[in-house]
Amino acid sequence: MITVRNVNIGDHHFVYRTCGEGPDILLLHGWVSSSRMWNAVMRHLAPHYRLWALDLIGFGDSRTRDSVLELSVNTHAALVDEFCQHMNLHPFAVIGHSMGGSIALTLALDYPHLMQRLVLVCPVVTGGLHFNIASILGQPLVRKVMASTERWWDTMKATPGLNLFVSPPYLSSEVNRRSFEDFRKASWRATHDGLVSLLHIHLEQRLNDVTIPTLLVTGSQDLTVPPADSRLAAQRISGSTLLELSNCHHQPPDEAPEVFNRAVFNFLRQPVTSPQRR
Repeated sequence: MITVRNVNIGDHHFVYRTCGEGPDILLLHGWVSSSRMWNAVMRHLAPHYRLWALDLIGFGDSRTRDSVLELSVNTHAALVDEFCQHMNLHPFAVIGHSMGGSIALTLALDYPHLMQRLVLVCPVVTGGLHFNIASILGQPLVRKVMASTERWWDTMKATPGLNLFVSPPYLSSEVNRRSFEDFRKASWRATHDGLVSLLHIHLEQRLNDVTIPTLLVTGSQDLTVPPADSRLAAQRISGSTLLELSNCHHQPPDEAPEVFNRAVFNFLRQPVTSPQRR
């Protein structure tokens, strides 16, 4: 049974879900999502592991009183480390999706003590999102318009038809409903800062420094984050494994749950060995 809990750490109010028994696994959701995206994965792994799925600050039900904190990928990584220290949590593995994958990768690089295994699902590595989004949103005028949307944020989230953008047609109605509900909970600052941070991320320059066993999962039809990011990471991270699902887009845990859950479980059960440098 998944239990929803919360904890205050300084100015930050964290909401998280937990279940299961065994080695700890931390799960990090993607942009404008929440810990709810991991419910099915948690139930699958609960007989063997203790799962912790965190609402990142500004998403889901987690919030902060710090009105000037920039909620970038690096900030989220620091906040996750702070959460783990407070909870005396030393995860055996960290699993991250999309922006959560970027955060998980940053944790592996900047907080190498934190985990023994890493699972990256459609991670943003190079900042080169599909459809030239990075170059379009990087234009000064567009950036200025984005920064001015805060006052209209609540109105924008209630706009009819917006669910078609947030909830793509290849997902089930249940997943679409969850995705739209999560989007409407996202704060403007977390949404804005997270996107801007992803557009400027360049983790490809540090991939060779990842020293723990890593599983990368991507969908070959991902129209959000290019599968090339996962392929590049798999090429540069020593000893890593790449699973590219031919009939999946950006959300393998929802689109191919049986294949995804089995792959993650099998990866986690492999003996821990020191990776050999290529």
